[in-house]
Amino acid sequence: MIFVFDLDDTLYEEASYVDSGFAAVSIFLEETYGLSKESVHTTMNQLIKQNGRGAVFDTALKVYGLSDPSLVEICLGIYRSHVPDLELYPGVTELFENVKDRNVYLVTDGNPLVQQTKILSLGIREIFAHIFLTSAFGQSYEKPSLKCFELIAKRELVSLSDLCYIGDNPAKDFVGLRAAGAFTVRVMTGQHADVKVSSEFDANVSISSVAAVAAEIFPLALHRGPGGNL
Repeated sequence: MIFVFDLDDTLYEEASYVDSGFAAVSIFLEETYGLSKESVHTTMNQLIKQNGRGAVFDTALKVYGLSDPSLVEICLGIYRSHVPDLELYPGVTELFENVKDRNVYLVTDGNPLVQQTKILSLGIREIFAHIFLTSAFGQSYEKPSLKCFELIAKRELVSLSDLCYIGDNPAKDFVGLRAAGAFTVRVMTGQHADVKVSSEFDANVSISSVAAVAAEIFPLALHRGPGGNL
């Protein structure tokens, strides 16, 4: 069985990256325009809670009378290039100790520069046999595309039914893989923890956190029958 992991809200809390990005932008706006970094930071966090990610910088700048498309792009660049201080969820380090003799993989959506920065901050690059940044192949290869998973199966000379994928987002993480016979595991952490979906979109099994993979998932995944059946 080949284990494949998602990144955001699976191995660490993505909200911590978002918050640190807002902090970096807030410092820039204080230094450049004399705004209070505390006030700007608070405003951005309120906006993302109210409206989601769509237009946080646009809306925040309007609040402070700085509506300017070019300034939005500058803020976005600072957000994407800032160096965050991220921490793995409790138990993740110990989990990877349990799979250090196996080939394990990471498949993550998102801006490649941003995802690489997160991986560097978390210090996990050397854990994986290979890291697949789906967007580097093109937007059409982001999950639920099976492209990167098929590449993993090809590298390992196995079928998709020999993969065990651990992720958090039922909107995209499991639907294609489960239909293809892979063993899918949903960790109930992060922004999607309370989302309820039909069985078509959900994983084969759910666990409270990625730290539970060793105790609860390894025995299941390693004893699957022919064709991926438990």
